[in-house]
Amino acid sequence: MKIFLITVACIITASCKKTNVIERQTIAGKWELRQSSGGIAGTVTYNPDNGSVYVFDNTKSFRLLAATAIVHAGSYVIKESANAGDWSLQLRFLVNNQVVIENDSIRFNNNQLIFFPAASCCDMPVMFYEKLP
Repeated sequence: MKIFLITVACIITASCKKTNVIERQTIAGKWELRQSSGGIAGTVTYNPDNGSVYVFDNTKSFRLLAATAIVHAGSYVIKESANAGDWSLQLRFLVNNQVVIENDSIRFNNNQLIFFPAASCCDMPVMFYEKLP
């Protein structure tokens, strides 16, 4: 009987999809810019309440705010990246009635969201955001 129960437990464990890390560690919430590092400007630190905020919700919508004005708004898709600990974030929004799709490599945990520049891109900084309560 023990062998049967252990076998069933192993089968259930193996057949269950790994609980998506993204469900436990969600990007949903408000994230305010705290620092940019690298690029032409070097390292720049931003004060709290600077107004540069990404807002992600659970319906896969996002807004990028600058001093409370909406800079971009649209939908997002997030997937695990080939790089361990990183995610692929795709933002879709309109600019002058044209659909823009931005693909970003990010890393995030409970209180920090980091945007990495594309490897093929110019000298762009790494952007650090802090989760707001």
